[in-house]
Amino acid sequence: MDTRTGKKKGKTARFLLVLLTVVIVAAAGAGIYIYTTLHQDTFFTGVYVDDMNLDELTYQQAVDAITEKNQSKIDEINIQLTDGERTWNYGAADIHARINVEETVDQAWAVGREGSIFKRLSDVNAGEAVRFYTQLTYDVAELRDEIESIGQELYQEPVDATIAFHQGEDPLFTFTPERVGQQLRVDDTITQLMERVDNQQYGEMTLPIEELPPARFESELVSWTTKVASFKTHLHDNPDRTYNVELSSSAYDGLTLEPGEVFSLNDTTGPRDKDHGYRDADVIVGGKKLEPAPGGGNCQTATTLYGAAVRADMEIVERYPHSFPSSYTEVGQDATVNYPYADIKIKNDKDTPLFFDRYFDGSWICVDIYGKASEAYDEIKIETVILEWGETPEPTMVADSNLRVGVKEEEYKSRRHIECETYRVYYQNGEETKRVFEAKSVYPQVVGLTRVGTRMPDGTVVSLERALNPAPTPTPTPAP
Repeated sequence: MDTRTGKKKGKTARFLLVLLTVVIVAAAGAGIYIYTTLHQDTFFTGVYVDDMNLDELTYQQAVDAITEKNQSKIDEINIQLTDGERTWNYGAADIHARINVEETVDQAWAVGREGSIFKRLSDVNAGEAVRFYTQLTYDVAELRDEIESIGQELYQEPVDATIAFHQGEDPLFTFTPERVGQQLRVDDTITQLMERVDNQQYGEMTLPIEELPPARFESELVSWTTKVASFKTHLHDNPDRTYNVELSSSAYDGLTLEPGEVFSLNDTTGPRDKDHGYRDADVIVGGKKLEPAPGGGNCQTATTLYGAAVRADMEIVERYPHSFPSSYTEVGQDATVNYPYADIKIKNDKDTPLFFDRYFDGSWICVDIYGKASEAYDEIKIETVILEWGETPEPTMVADSNLRVGVKEEEYKSRRHIECETYRVYYQNGEETKRVFEAKSVYPQVVGLTRVGTRMPDGTVVSLERALNPAPTPTPTPAP
């Protein structure tokens, strides 16, 4: 063997051994370095949260430090809701306010601790700062239940003004004033709170409260008390008849008729007979004659109401004329009633109530109607137009042997045939502005009946013709 060759191989082996040793030592050192570097219990250099350098801080130390730094953001959340008199206070817990400290620190802690070794080493030795920021979160909607509860506490229902009608008293009307209500606008409150908290505008906030107006104000009710119509009719000098008028007209004495309501005399009084307190007085029988019967005079009650209603421009639902004109009102302006058939019905076709004041002034029955005055007119007059005015026929004469010759008893009068129309005539400042057809009335002709006595003094009965035309008494001849 060549000695030089052996020596060269020995040197090579030693070199390789040394090289291997160096590599092993270097690898071990690198491993130790890598392990030590990547497994430190503090944050790596260059990691920031909310601009705080976390270098050399442990995880918990970082959590504590960041929490302390941001605590003021939580503490300053102070919501004060006020209505000007009371205050409701709420803090961060009420809106679930929190800062995501641990989540953010978790992200910072992950720098150099996630991915492959090479990525981790790259992150650690990047030489550039890595910054993270916490976030304040909250939910103002969490206060909705509280705000709705405040709304219930603040709510005030509006109260309408009221009017009371005191028929026959002074004053005739009294009033209670309205009260304006209020309510909290809950959704607007939530919206405003969200904007304020988003902009970190804490402190006092005036609640958005809106007024709730009532439907009726006293000033409006006062306008309902104008006397819009008045009508009266003259009473006969008959106490029983007057008593009946007083009794039946009490049905609308102090009446308040609301918009859309209909007043019926028959429905209100019920039967007008002796069982219900009515006395005997003249009524029209058979369309021809007057005879005493319970409730006589009730037609005057109806007529007076009708006269006031048309002058108040009310709707007349039902009305009938008499068989012949009445003595207490103009022709065509009367109204007959006969329970349960013929009725007088009037309707309040206005948008405000009407008030009826019935009273007696001496020998007159009067009806005043109060309501809201029209702007289109200041007075309504009723005008009768005669269409036909017949002649009064001669009565029929019938013989009556119970009456002596020369005596005549009228059973019922003859009456002319009359047809007429009535109109509502509207006036403004004394000038006629329009006229509206009201009603047509027809009064049939009535041929009267007169009983003529046919019994002579001696008891004999003569003919009707002779009774009507008795023979002239002879003139005595003077003695020569």
